[in-house]
Amino acid sequence: MDDSMRFRSKPINHTDEHYFDLFLFVNPLDTNCFQVEKEILTFVNEAPQHVSLRIFCYHDTELHAYDEQMTASYADFNLMANYQVALAFKTAALQGKHVANRLLLSMQHNFIENRKRCQDETVKTIIRQNNLDYQMWLDGFTSRYIRKDYQKDIQLMREMNVTTLPALIISDSTNADIAIKIEHHINAETLHQLFNYFDETARQCECNNTHEPSLKIAWHK
Repeated sequence: MDDSMRFRSKPINHTDEHYFDLFLFVNPLDTNCFQVEKEILTFVNEAPQHVSLRIFCYHDTELHAYDEQMTASYADFNLMANYQVALAFKTAALQGKHVANRLLLSMQHNFIENRKRCQDETVKTIIRQNNLDYQMWLDGFTSRYIRKDYQKDIQLMREMNVTTLPALIISDSTNADIAIKIEHHINAETLHQLFNYFDETARQCECNNTHEPSLKIAWHK
């Protein structure tokens, strides 16, 4: 895996005056989602602003009723593989967000780029290569808690009006009730341009002694 794809994190002190939260929703084994994910990681590593990233995995590229979709998924290997990887990622997050992000990239590298088949032994090898506690991971993966938590993520997608993947939600700490949703042209260059606009808008507000939010209203919580 290319070192430029590795997840790096800038420490975010949420007591700071201004920071941004990025919520990235992806299908873990979709090639377009994977490309967007790499673009977002590039942006996070380069951005001068305080940025925190959370990744959410869903097993399809469109949001469906969970029970109906999972019934169908057992008859569709691709959907089932997506679901297993999404749960594997969700379970790994119990050992730390950054660990889970690294595991996700590693699984995508193996299953998308190297075209390996998504099998239990392969997943087990990848987990151990990423220095996770495999038994702890397995206990979580087979628990009802993870599936319930996964359904909470799906509910969050509905609340944020996410219907297709990939999708990116940008939330500004200066106004937590307002956010932007981006579903097209999600790449590092676009985000740099967007965040430069945020900074310029914020500077203009300071000069004019106004307190307008730096994000245009695109979605309300």
